[in-house]
Amino acid sequence: MNPIAMVAIGCTAIGGYLAWTVQEWRIDGIEAKQAAAMQQVRDQQRADADAASAAHEAEREAIRAQVAATIKEVPRVIEKPVYRNVCFDTDGLRLVRAAIGAAGHPGEPASTVPGADSPR
Repeated sequence: MNPIAMVAIGCTAIGGYLAWTVQEWRIDGIEAKQAAAMQQVRDQQRADADAASAAHEAEREAIRAQVAATIKEVPRVIEKPVYRNVCFDTDGLRLVRAAIGAAGHPGEPASTVPGADSPR
């Protein structure tokens, strides 16, 4: 075989190998950037979920405190002698109105968790 042809085949093989290696480096770099971006999105989603969970727990604690106060006051009001012939006295009506006002209108939606489009 011709020595020039062998050198040409060898150079082509080496060039192909180097091109393949450079292409792998480029693809690995792109994949690394994509993985970092996905990890950043997951971290942000986790932080958003943690914030929503904390807000939900705070709201639940506020509701628990309100229910505890209502449960504490109801026995005090219902033990009055007025309940023998009348359903509610002024204290009872005040408690019922306060409970209805705190619950909100049943046809109204509850507060929402901020979405991705809300400002942070």
